[in-house]
Amino acid sequence: MRIIGLDLRAMNSAIIKTLRPGWYPLGEFSAPNKERYIELQPLSNRVLGLYRIREGLPKINVSCIVGRNGSGKSTLLDIMYRILNNLSYELIKEKNTPGGSDLEYAHGVNADLYYESDGKLNVISCNEDRMAFYIEARRGGMKPIPITAKILNKFFYTIGINYSIYAFNKYDYEPNDQNEKINGEWLDGVFHKNDGYLAPLTLVPFREDGVIDIRKENNLAQQRITALSILGRSKRKQFPAGYYPKTLSYQINLKYKEEKLERFIRTHPEFNSEMLKSIIHQLESKWENHISDELEQLYEIHSDEYNLALFYLAYKTLKICLTYNDYIETIDINSLKRACDGGVKTFQKYLNKQFPNKVEEVIEKIVKHHDDHITLKIHQCLDFIKKGESASAGKINVDDFIRQYKPQTYDDVVKNLYPPFFLTDILFVKSRRSSSKDYDSSWGEMMRERQFTLSKMSSGEKQMLYAMSYVLYHMKNLQSVNEDNYRVPYHHINLIFDEAELYYHPDYQRRFVAMLIESLQWAKIDRRKIRSINIIIATHSPFVLTDILTEHTLYLKEGKRQRVKEQTFGGNYYDMLRSSFFFEKTAIGDISAKAVRRWVDKKNKTGEKPEPEIMNMVGDPFVRRYLENIEGDV
Repeated sequence: MRIIGLDLRAMNSAIIKTLRPGWYPLGEFSAPNKERYIELQPLSNRVLGLYRIREGLPKINVSCIVGRNGSGKSTLLDIMYRILNNLSYELIKEKNTPGGSDLEYAHGVNADLYYESDGKLNVISCNEDRMAFYIEARRGGMKPIPITAKILNKFFYTIGINYSIYAFNKYDYEPNDQNEKINGEWLDGVFHKNDGYLAPLTLVPFREDGVIDIRKENNLAQQRITALSILGRSKRKQFPAGYYPKTLSYQINLKYKEEKLERFIRTHPEFNSEMLKSIIHQLESKWENHISDELEQLYEIHSDEYNLALFYLAYKTLKICLTYNDYIETIDINSLKRACDGGVKTFQKYLNKQFPNKVEEVIEKIVKHHDDHITLKIHQCLDFIKKGESASAGKINVDDFIRQYKPQTYDDVVKNLYPPFFLTDILFVKSRRSSSKDYDSSWGEMMRERQFTLSKMSSGEKQMLYAMSYVLYHMKNLQSVNEDNYRVPYHHINLIFDEAELYYHPDYQRRFVAMLIESLQWAKIDRRKIRSINIIIATHSPFVLTDILTEHTLYLKEGKRQRVKEQTFGGNYYDMLRSSFFFEKTAIGDISAKAVRRWVDKKNKTGEKPEPEIMNMVGDPFVRRYLENIEGDV
């Protein structure tokens, strides 16, 4: 699978911004004809081999969107996201899921998204409020087909990653002309959410009203990285490469219930807060019936710790029942909501009579599905209770952990870690096997210290590991999706990195593509399930560009596509910095450029060599030589 390009037509300025209507290809693809057809040439084995740097990787295609600030890079990706969101909206509406959908239609888009899947051209067409889908016909040309779930059999799952604090703020999507339909409300439905990978699009990290909860992001990333690093250690691999996890520290967080309950009430206004607490209490009571014997051996009955464990099981169960269609059906959320709407007496009657049986069915279903990623955290908590280890704080040697539990999968690790109502941190130590072929030197000296904890990492180090761990986490989950009444497994993945160079030193930028692909190799992708990965990188960085073919790069300038012939793959980034694409007038700072011009002008007028203090300020050897040559000596 590979994204071919976008064909933009005239649309509201709030959507198209600086971009002009026209064809924006992510490769050397001619513009589509009136029938939306493009004759595609397959990628050569030599090009495909550039990014298959290890055995076991699926087919990988990498393309890039590059340009200065305001050139339209993120706008183009926004239009792609809107089109994918609208297709998802139509598909899920057609599926008639029991819980409905959080997706909202993104109005005002007038553009087509072209992609290739299994050698065939496909087009998603969005014409304002009308969606259409076209597939390549046998004799060339395109034919429309109905938008049904059958499309997903050869579709792709898109993961969009953007850590910019200014990105995806829905209030920035309001148009100037007060168009009531066009807004940013559609964004709320496509942030990373636990929908069982029903809709083929997610944006990460999660934002609420455009704001990233850094504390929550840190906690989630820490869970992912901890599990991945321990799994890697168990398989004699390393994540991050060059380092291995030594000790895991833990401490119970007795404020967990207060923090989670407050947020849960705020984000579920459809329930009265007191009714929501009553629902959770009912769930706590049912879980207590199931695990009271083990829980009483772990903690003193009704102690803070005892109540916290029960709250976590109830809270997590309710989240599952509000999110996943199978559980929405089992607990009958619609009847529960109607009872809430009926007032206190109606609600209390339902809670005492019908609801307990529904809860029992849900708990039985959760206990039965111990290998499902949906119920993974609940089984983690249940396993923790069964172990009977009551210490509220301490440290664990990772090698001892591996010897005891012998984890074979990511889920094996997670089930044996402390549940989320514990605060954890992991200590990494620099490996002595720095020349090991188990990992590539591209990760190299990413962390200079001999040992470090995740909480003490620099912003660039966190950015790299957070982004890579997101990709590996979703890959792991996507491989586990089985087809059911609502979901299909996706065989193609589309990874989008916007503002890819954020927080990175130029050396990180230079190695970004290699580190990403090495992480994918480490993840042991099942090629029977995931056959190809398309990677799109939007960047300002010439350092990232040196690993991308010019013919796979879309150059933007002031909202227009630019044609660049010079090859960037393996190119010298000093030459690229000096090229007119990155800098129009000069490649040095404006202050120094103006100062040098003054000194050169004075030298040309007087013929005198500048003072030694000025000469010491000039860094360019060519300029220094020029200034040193007074009139008569040239």
